[in-house]
Amino acid sequence: MLPHFLDHYRRIGVASFIFVGNCSDDGTREYLHEQPDVILYSSDTEYKYSHYGVAWQQTVLGNLCLNKWVLLVDADELLVYENFEQETLESLVLDA
Repeated sequence: MLPHFLDHYRRIGVASFIFVGNCSDDGTREYLHEQPDVILYSSDTEYKYSHYGVAWQQTVLGNLCLNKWVLLVDADELLVYENFEQETLESLVLDA
């Protein structure tokens, strides 16, 4: 799923990705480490004990994303909007 996810968001103009992983052992960490536009953080806290990821999001956003446009999505979510095949996210932001 991650190759498709990354490809989709790269095609619509996402320049970098931040992931928070919690000790998966299925090759996800290794795959993400190979990606040049990915920052990967690791947490040993179970997802449900992080307020279902909200604590991780707040930490990353507060430390790395101030004054930046951010799109929060799960790995199984693809943002689709009118003309997304031709129009990048940047063009939507500039038009706003």
